[in-house]
Amino acid sequence: VTPENNAAARLCEVVELYQDSYRVELRERLEFHRRIGVPAAGSETPRLRSLSKFEWEFRDLEQQFFHEGLPAAGPVRADNARLHLDSVPWTARQHPLAASWVRSQEPVLQVIRDAAARSHWYLPIIASKSDSGSVNPVMWRSEFHGNLLQVFEILRMAAMLRLGERQVQAAWTELRALLRLSRHLQSASDVGFVTGTAEESVASARCLALLSLPNLSEADIDGFLADLQSLPVPGDPLLHAERYSRPVMLELLEFLRRDERQRLAVLTDPLADNEADRRLEQVLREHSDIDWTAVERRVSEEYDRWQQRFRSGDLPQAVQSMSEAVDQWEHLLSAAKSALVTGKSTSREIVAEYVTFTMLVRGPAEIRYLQRVALDTRVQQSLLLTSCWLRKYQLRTGEWPETPGAVEQLFGCRLPADPMHGAALGYRRVGSAIRLYSVGKNGSDDGGERNSDDVVYRQPFMPVRAARLPLAP
Repeated sequence: VTPENNAAARLCEVVELYQDSYRVELRERLEFHRRIGVPAAGSETPRLRSLSKFEWEFRDLEQQFFHEGLPAAGPVRADNARLHLDSVPWTARQHPLAASWVRSQEPVLQVIRDAAARSHWYLPIIASKSDSGSVNPVMWRSEFHGNLLQVFEILRMAAMLRLGERQVQAAWTELRALLRLSRHLQSASDVGFVTGTAEESVASARCLALLSLPNLSEADIDGFLADLQSLPVPGDPLLHAERYSRPVMLELLEFLRRDERQRLAVLTDPLADNEADRRLEQVLREHSDIDWTAVERRVSEEYDRWQQRFRSGDLPQAVQSMSEAVDQWEHLLSAAKSALVTGKSTSREIVAEYVTFTMLVRGPAEIRYLQRVALDTRVQQSLLLTSCWLRKYQLRTGEWPETPGAVEQLFGCRLPADPMHGAALGYRRVGSAIRLYSVGKNGSDDGGERNSDDVVYRQPFMPVRAARLPLAP
């Protein structure tokens, strides 16, 4: 990975990609930029600016924001109104100041689009050391992305502005950048992986809105399909577990073996002020000769067992079995802790068991969560690809197909399956519209009804009326 093909290096030109909450000093910032391959930004460098200077437009929204199609959870605070401009199509006439902000950031947007077009993502992790010389173990587990979420926000807002003004190719330019950046992040470690999969799910939903524009052509759909097929490979939680989580967990165990202060901080609640936690800390101090070899062996065995579950191919069942395993680990952890703090047993074996299950509920359990997030994202991928083919069929024939099989027969394509159970996605014709859906987490076909857990896409898209934000004076 070089600065020339690294998306993270390009984004460093317009937004900071390190986290200030860990007191990253100037020396470490300069080292970060040296490793990423770009100079630190100066005062003259164009930077991504926030929308805060334009937010006075949104001050009087207490009672006028929610409309048909938006979650009616009560009045919206003014400082939250901007969030909906990245999820609902809108126009410059409706929100002139927000549009002015998007357009003023065009040089930055071009840098972001260029970053998305690159082939790799690499972000070094540079962690500050504490006064005691130790490194916060959380920093080993995560890449903190600083203001990266602002990059996704402005792309979504720009896409919704283009959609509201029915600019097909301009909207697709922003959405394609969203999808590519999301895929890039799925090659990163824990926080990056979650951010990437979650953002791809959001981007896919925005792409479905694009398919509802009335002025689409069959050539447009062909372009969408070609770009979707050329995206970077989706993140794989199994690969993620081997590349990041297992090595990090074993390194953390070695770190705890060496550093008693950190060991006590990780294995107990340092903020707790009760007799049980003081007793637990005392037991751990007395048993510094923990059988770390046995702990590491058990952790690795559980990683192997977990990966075998997911290699079976039945992802929903694998996620369920992992949830059951985590529940069991938490039960055993509670039992071991109870034995230690009550004095029923303080043997070396019970201490090792307590350490083992503490590691398991923060290691493989976290990967189980990543797999669930990835599964949800795969559902959105299947809905998006299938919707493109359905829209292409409708443009070609003037009507929706009776079944998805008619699409495969006409175009010779193979529609993606529903990742939730491996069979075809659900499909219903409802009058002049269609309903495409996944069976959802319960694995049951509920017909895509609104009160079920089915993940549904309806076409024609029922446009949400734009929020009536005040016009500029």
